Amino acid sequence: MIFLSNSPSGILMSTEYHLVNTYFSFVSFYYIYVDTNPIIMKKILPFLVSILFFTNNFSQPPGWSDGFIPLGFDNHIVAIQSNATIIIDNGTISSGDFIGAFYDSSGVYKCGGFSEWTGNTIAVTVWADDIFDPGKLGFDQDEHMNWKIWRASDSVTIDVTARYNINSNTPDSAFITNGLSEITLLQGNTTPSSIANFNSYELNMFPNPTNNDFLNISSSTDSPINSICIYNLAGELISSYDNLYTKEKIINISTLSSGNYIIRIKNEISEISKKLVIYR
Repeated sequence: MIFLSNSPSGILMSTEYHLVNTYFSFVSFYYIYVDTNPIIMKKILPFLVSILFFTNNFSQPPGWSDGFIPLGFDNHIVAIQSNATIIIDNGTISSGDFIGAFYDSSGVYKCGGFSEWTGNTIAVTVWADDIFDPGKLGFDQDEHMNWKIWRASDSVTIDVTARYNINSNTPDSAFITNGLSEITLLQGNTTPSSIANFNSYELNMFPNPTNNDFLNISSSTDSPINSICIYNLAGELISSYDNLYTKEKIINISTLSSGNYIIRIKNEISEISKKLVIYR
């Protein structure tokens, strides 16, 4: 089966699907056919080709392909460049390991898309929930993407934190249909640790979206907030709050005009980015 679809920014996507031994295999090709704007080209080029195959390969993470249906075109492409920082304990990952995005399905984390690490730049296609399936098979709009690495050498699955390129089309961990993101850092531990990561370092930021003059940011864990930085989508620092060491901070955003901003919050050793939408 071959499907053609137009997606934003002048991209034509051609996808071929095949059924092989009860597993779908598919190849997605992305072509620029209209827009030659250099800014858009800069954002799109790392994501032009995304190739995934599902076969009866027992080296794949068990169960990872059960949580999504790779059909249709509602997906989010996440690039991981060959020079991305990937740290597991005191080492890194190897070719043949897998990186996947997971969603919460009634308290059970299921994989919504994955790719094999080759040492070269890869693109992980993360899939939206199949609206025609009565259960949950994929991500909802704006749902948080949780990342895991499967280490092939010992078949261990490791929770990892993710840091995103704030200059990418979708600079945080929210699943967006037709979103384009780039991960610059993945970090995790195979042994229990007191170090907080993005999955355990949960933050509340409200109201969002907002037209208020003040924004409340609070930590729902024992790890205090050390600093808060506000960036525009061009990556320019708008304001910062340092040496906070508090579990709650109310910041004045009355001078910010309507638009989208990135709020970067750090604790002692971790960092998380959230999108703030302001309308006046």
